[in-house]
Amino acid sequence: MSRLGTIWLVAGRELKERMRSRAARVVTILMPVLVFLLIAIPALVHRPASATTLGLVGRPAQTLSADIQAAARATGVTVRLRDEASPAEARRQLGQGRIDVALALRGGAAAVTVPGSVGYFETQTLSPRVQAILQATLNLWHEQRVLLGAGVPVPVLRTALTLVPLSVKTLKPPPKDMVARDVAALAAAFLLYMTLALYGNAVVAGVAQEKTSRMAEVLLAAVRATDLLIGKVLGIGLFAFGQMVLTVAAAFIANAVFQNTAIPGTVWTLLPSVLLWFLLGYVLYAFAYAVAGTLVGRQEDVQTIAAPFMVPLIAGFMLTYLAIAEPTNTAVRILSFLPPLAPILMPARLALGHVAPWEVALAVLLTILAIWGEVRLAARVYALALVHSGPRLTWRSALKLNRD
Repeated sequence: MSRLGTIWLVAGRELKERMRSRAARVVTILMPVLVFLLIAIPALVHRPASATTLGLVGRPAQTLSADIQAAARATGVTVRLRDEASPAEARRQLGQGRIDVALALRGGAAAVTVPGSVGYFETQTLSPRVQAILQATLNLWHEQRVLLGAGVPVPVLRTALTLVPLSVKTLKPPPKDMVARDVAALAAAFLLYMTLALYGNAVVAGVAQEKTSRMAEVLLAAVRATDLLIGKVLGIGLFAFGQMVLTVAAAFIANAVFQNTAIPGTVWTLLPSVLLWFLLGYVLYAFAYAVAGTLVGRQEDVQTIAAPFMVPLIAGFMLTYLAIAEPTNTAVRILSFLPPLAPILMPARLALGHVAPWEVALAVLLTILAIWGEVRLAARVYALALVHSGPRLTWRSALKLNRD
């Protein structure tokens, strides 16, 4: 059998083992479902702010309709106005839910009525924004009455009470979907951090089990160590990549179904980027995890020997918070090129929209070069350490085996 056939045979064995695992099947189902729900639930729960229906009780209150609408437009609040003939009619409309607020003027005072309790679990009070609109309108109405009573001519009064237009200009306006980008960056970093750690540990546990059970010696009698290493990494990687594809597909489907406005505009480049960086990150970490698995003396050593690889993964995830707080931070930009951190930091920066195409290309190139050098070293250490018996090896002693 050719070497390629041998590698695929080993990969197929690993793939079948993962498919037979109940835990792996549960994770395969849960990941897409959770991502789907994370997009669907906000879309279902969040509803655009509904218009406030305001009942104007009596002719005095109804004369304020134009001023109320102008104040509402200025503050971005949607208000619908209805004329109510009497306070009794307004109370009836409030009780039936046809209006949300009733406004009445009596002499120089104003009275606002709201339903209060409208259900066992629901109460309705006056919105602060609506209250501010009514207060501003009433202040203007009061000023008009006082000035007219003092004999101020109507043309002068209108000129004095005309609002001064205010325009605001922002030199560098933030994107409208800035909050959504922050959430997407954090979600992408968390997903990559979890999956790289999960499947890296799957690799180290699989290698350690084969070594401690002496199965590795049987396999090496029929398969070259390098082919066994590549096949194991490939098999687990295919299963992991399938899970990631399902997860990303669930995100696309949820967005298409619910049209969630919280999805940032960078999503169309972010989701393929997540798949790309998962592949690069998995290969980068999987070969290191595989070598780590050959260093164990017993199965209980797995967590200890794999712990150092969690440091860059955790660091990359934590640095995502700094990238969100300061997207143009120079330190984060430089660190995102480093191969151990790039699989998490670069997609996060891409979600934030602060990555030039050449930066992605450079990070990918550096990661590929790191993988090339790592695979060459890992293949030699793996072949020697896998059959080494005795207590747990240190990294220094494993490298010494390679030199010897």
